Amino acid sequence: PVSHSSKPIWRKVVWWLGVVVSFNLAIFFLLPKLAALFVERQIQAIGLKNVNVEFEYPGLRQTVIPLIAFEKDMDSETAALIVRDLTLKYDLHELAVGFLKEVHIAKIQLDITGRPSEQPLSPLPHDSSSTLATPLAFLAKPQPDIPLGKLTLGKATIFREQATGPLRRLTVSGMLANQQGALNATVTFQGVQGEAYTLHASVNPRGEMQVLLDSKQENAAPLLEMESFMTMSQASGVQWKGTLNANLKQATPFLALLMPLGRDLERVKGNMTVHWNGSSKKLESLQGILHDDSSQLHGVVQADVELPAWGKTSQNIVLRGSGEFNANSSEVRFDFSPTTSVSAILHPQEFSVNGNWAQNLQDTEPIHIQLKDTLQTQLVFNQKDLPWSIDGPIRFQFGEERSPIGIDATMTTASGQLSDPWSTSANIQFAMRGSLPLVEIQDVSADELIWLFTGQMSLENQTLQIGLTEESSLTTGLIRFAQGQAKRSAIQFNRPVSLTYDFPLKRLEVEPSTAQLFVPTIQWKDHTVSISHLSLDLQDLSAEEEKWKAKGKLALFGVKTILTQFTPPSTNLAIGFEANPETLQAGIVAETTDKRMRIKGRLEHHFHARHGQFQATVTPQPFSPSTITLARLIKPWKHPFDLTTGQLGLSIACLWKPTSAHESAGIAVTRGDITIALNRIGGYYKNILLEDVTTSLTIAANDARNFTTLSPARVSVGSLNAGIGIHNATFDLNLRLGEGDVFPTVDLENFSADLLGGQISSSRIYVDLSRPPSLFTLKLDGLQLQKLLELEQQKGLNGTGILDGVVPLTLTPHSVEIHNGRIEGRAPGGMIQFQPQEGTVQSLLQANPQMEMVLQSLRNFHYDVLRADVEYQADGTMNLMTRLEGKNPDLHQTRPIHFNLNVEENIPALLKSLRIINGIEEQLEQYFQGPHF
Repeated sequence: PVSHSSKPIWRKVVWWLGVVVSFNLAIFFLLPKLAALFVERQIQAIGLKNVNVEFEYPGLRQTVIPLIAFEKDMDSETAALIVRDLTLKYDLHELAVGFLKEVHIAKIQLDITGRPSEQPLSPLPHDSSSTLATPLAFLAKPQPDIPLGKLTLGKATIFREQATGPLRRLTVSGMLANQQGALNATVTFQGVQGEAYTLHASVNPRGEMQVLLDSKQENAAPLLEMESFMTMSQASGVQWKGTLNANLKQATPFLALLMPLGRDLERVKGNMTVHWNGSSKKLESLQGILHDDSSQLHGVVQADVELPAWGKTSQNIVLRGSGEFNANSSEVRFDFSPTTSVSAILHPQEFSVNGNWAQNLQDTEPIHIQLKDTLQTQLVFNQKDLPWSIDGPIRFQFGEERSPIGIDATMTTASGQLSDPWSTSANIQFAMRGSLPLVEIQDVSADELIWLFTGQMSLENQTLQIGLTEESSLTTGLIRFAQGQAKRSAIQFNRPVSLTYDFPLKRLEVEPSTAQLFVPTIQWKDHTVSISHLSLDLQDLSAEEEKWKAKGKLALFGVKTILTQFTPPSTNLAIGFEANPETLQAGIVAETTDKRMRIKGRLEHHFHARHGQFQATVTPQPFSPSTITLARLIKPWKHPFDLTTGQLGLSIACLWKPTSAHESAGIAVTRGDITIALNRIGGYYKNILLEDVTTSLTIAANDARNFTTLSPARVSVGSLNAGIGIHNATFDLNLRLGEGDVFPTVDLENFSADLLGGQISSSRIYVDLSRPPSLFTLKLDGLQLQKLLELEQQKGLNGTGILDGVVPLTLTPHSVEIHNGRIEGRAPGGMIQFQPQEGTVQSLLQANPQMEMVLQSLRNFHYDVLRADVEYQADGTMNLMTRLEGKNPDLHQTRPIHFNLNVEENIPALLKSLRIINGIEEQLEQYFQGPHF
């Protein structure tokens, strides 16, 4: 019989046993899901997204993971990784100590898509050695400890969207085996096009490591070969040495897989060899080795690299050389050997002013950088700013002696901080030389341009200093510009030129300097200007942001100008100037080379408003017949007038402004004033002699065809002699030339002068030859008859009395006419005595016997009426219709005698025949034939 009390206990045991079994079965069935969920959470915790993991039920010998997938954001790129059929094989007793017998991956797919970010990559933290220590610690250990027997990869496909070349889509397969601590790996790479490549790597417990990258092509050279040997002992620490040989042409596509090199760098070719050895007393980790003061690394690098092109800026880039490096825990030193050089051809289009420059630069020599001595560089990386230094000299060369353009520079020292590029300091000596057969800049061209600039350049505290030596020069051939040309020109510095540029402040300063400029001949339109030489004295030149200022003096020596009609005297000019973005101010002094004439002027121009003014004054110029005349100052002198005595002074002022408010509008002179000061000037015009002419005349002009006097100018003339002497003439002069006028109008007011012992006057003489005819009237007061009769040059003819009259004149552009003029003797009359020579009497009587009574009457004729009507024709003929009334007291007659006498005279011929004119002509002829001409 069974106890009733035990039945409930048994049931409870069975129930709890069932619960435990059911719970274990539930866990067994849910184990893949729980494991997948746990792994997904762990992967998401390290910053990955879209994680998906699948597990199968674990076995006693192996476990299969059908799927592992996740994505990772990298700047503007996204990496998506899918791993399929990951098989883990193991023995349970080895798995207990964390060792896997074999790992097999059937398929991996890695897609990296997106475009590279324009933002720079984040810099590494200051103590980056801790970040690098973990992945590099494996390589530092002489006996690598990997808890894996074998790793097999069936097929991995890697695609990077921004990569170029055949490895843009890459297929990888391989195997890693661990046999008694020795690791052997074989990985095969296959691009979409081209041959497959194989990477062999082995590391053994003795510290020996070998890496070989080669192509499967028959007899192909290895792409990469590396051997490294490492020994470790408690006494001596760690010692290692190794060699690396790289075929860059074949190795570059693998670098393109890791980073976007671009099509240019993928075409690089050449070889690089590195030999190194090092030691350290630290044994525990790579981080300890890097921070150990006893760590030392020494190596030698040999490189021979060629790059066909770099973008659109250069081509045929060649780097050849060798160097030696030494490193410890605080710094790295690299010494380049003197055989190191870099050369490249720069595309001329990047440096041309226009197409003509580019055409001349296409066949130039490459840029060449050659070390003249061992180049020592240093980088200190145990400090926050990572200071570096270079101890040269480094020679930069462009072009050979035969090349049209050449640059030769040598950098002696350079230093700075990697964290602050503006901290760079350097010293460079340079020589820039060159020549171009043709240069065109806008509307100016030169047949030849030759330059040589030598000097030194230094950069310190973000300040650039450039010094040019006295040997610097610039020479041009024939220069052509609008409506003119200039012959060969040159600029030569008299003393060194130094300029300083402050980058943070954007400030430029140039120390005072002088230069000589040579511009032999300039032809502009019909004018020719020749200059002996020019001198530029730069006293101040500085600029900051958009503000600048300049101050200096320009001297021009031996300036000769040949104009169409005449040639001014040779002149020296001195121009002192001050300029800034707002205004230009200049003082000008011009002096003839013989110091006979001097001109002072001042110019001011406002750049933004585009208006300005100019003033100039000619110091009073004295004239003398024996020393200087106007004809001697200006040669050749082909004009019918000259100034021979007195002083002449000029004053000029003009204003200009833009023709309109538009920015592209031109600038035009809107007002010009000329003041002519004459002080007792003497000279001649054709047959007319002038003496003691004094006035001050100011003419205001809007342009060359529109001017007027500002106010009437008082003019005094000591004498004017054209055969009839006019003395002490005074008048108020106004001149005006209006729009459409051919000739200027001449307006004389209050005219008066002494003539033939009397006076000639007019209240106004207004002459407008643009609108002929011009009419005015001359008033004759107190003319002496005797002086009038003397003009006839008739011997034995005398007279007394005073004449008054009115003479209306009509002026045309080609003639002078008198109509209805009248001259009368002033009461009570006068006397005329005509006592000709006997030969003259006989001639007159033979021609007309009745002339005897007339001749007897005129021997002593007392007149009380003398009246003459004057007519003067355009051909120069003057008709005098004369009436005389009086008597001869010697004839004892009581009846008065009346004469009506018509006289016709060619006035130009008369004036020409006068003795005084003959005397003038003789004097002038002797003067022009004298030794002073």
